[in-house]
Amino acid sequence: MLRTSLGSLSSCLRSPFWSSSLTSRTFVTDIAVASALIKARGEAAMTQEQVAQAMGTTQAVVARLESGKTMPSTRTLERFAKATRTRLRIRFEPEKPRRSASR
Repeated sequence: MLRTSLGSLSSCLRSPFWSSSLTSRTFVTDIAVASALIKARGEAAMTQEQVAQAMGTTQAVVARLESGKTMPSTRTLERFAKATRTRLRIRFEPEKPRRSASR
């Protein structure tokens, strides 16, 4: 199950829609969130359907969350965390300094 989700994510990354966005900061954030959701579900040994039932939603919604194409609200992330018996943690980190062009 987890392998299938990661395979789907990998397929998305090769699509023309995503390939033009690979350097986008938003894209990186969306994929990081999607990867964290997939990992939490996998570690909980739950199917998308089981997570959906625990969240009070549908499997299609969980699939969409894991696709990385949308940014879920904090409330939705909290519901996902509760469903997978995990803890949601959001943190701010300093940006890495940008490299300046060599002269």
